[in-house]
Amino acid sequence: MIHSVQVPREDLGKIRFSHFSPQVESRFPVGRAHLMVIPKITTADLRKCKRHPHQTLLKTMLQLGKEQLAERYNVKSKFLAGFSYPSEYNQLCLHVVAPPITNFLLFRKATWYPYKQAQADLFQYGYVQKKEGIQATDIDPGVVALDKKVRELRAKEKEQCEEWEAKHGVNPGGIAVPEKPKIVVSMAG
Repeated sequence: MIHSVQVPREDLGKIRFSHFSPQVESRFPVGRAHLMVIPKITTADLRKCKRHPHQTLLKTMLQLGKEQLAERYNVKSKFLAGFSYPSEYNQLCLHVVAPPITNFLLFRKATWYPYKQAQADLFQYGYVQKKEGIQATDIDPGVVALDKKVRELRAKEKEQCEEWEAKHGVNPGGIAVPEKPKIVVSMAG
């Protein structure tokens, strides 16, 4: 059974529908790119998912998120995919985020379920396990590590670009810098 999904009016221009689910740019992005993949079927949240009906659903959601991240932002690796619990809109939603991260609150260990962990739980237990005994303010260390790695790579790429620009006489705006005319002063005497 397929149901419609309520999308805020300001997001209607940013939505792309497939036969499966819409992929929406988040209203409150937490990274360089932040997509939300929402299935058309009604599933209140991740903890309601069961092995057989939902494993394929989650795989398809991830595939759609990866495709859109590559198409819209040219990001093919080094991204995060996961679910928050409880769901923001009382509807299952996969977050696909490309670092650098601007706000880590989504990734609190108590409420963030990485995609791989959710799939592993579904396979092993038939449902996604509830997290117990986790400090509510702790941030997922895997998210922090990936963010750090991406920031370091971007800084290195920026440094390499600046070196190339300096070597080839191009300023950061991409405009060739003309050589200064040499002025020779001679004293006649």
